[in-house]
Amino acid sequence: MAQQDALADYALALKKYRQEFNDVLFMSYDQLTQEPQMAYTLLQDFLETDIDRSSFDSILGQRVNAIGETGEIYPKTRKNLEKRYAKSRAFLAKSFGKGACTR
Repeated sequence: MAQQDALADYALALKKYRQEFNDVLFMSYDQLTQEPQMAYTLLQDFLETDIDRSSFDSILGQRVNAIGETGEIYPKTRKNLEKRYAKSRAFLAKSFGKGACTR
């Protein structure tokens, strides 16, 4: 679990990433999939180029990790994980929640 905790330290990962790269668009997977028009517009603006909409839509239609559809997380396990990663979840909500997409 300690190794997973280190891998799930998103605040530290983003801090390090921002130290090395100064022109990055941060967008959550949820923003990308739940608000595709906003994501499409932000990405075009960020890249300063036109993006083929049909290609963009095609890429969004390809699901790679679908655990919600293929697996089950027991309520007790979910509760324990939510408690264990509460700080990470709060950070992610603040950093990538609605309206938090940053450059």
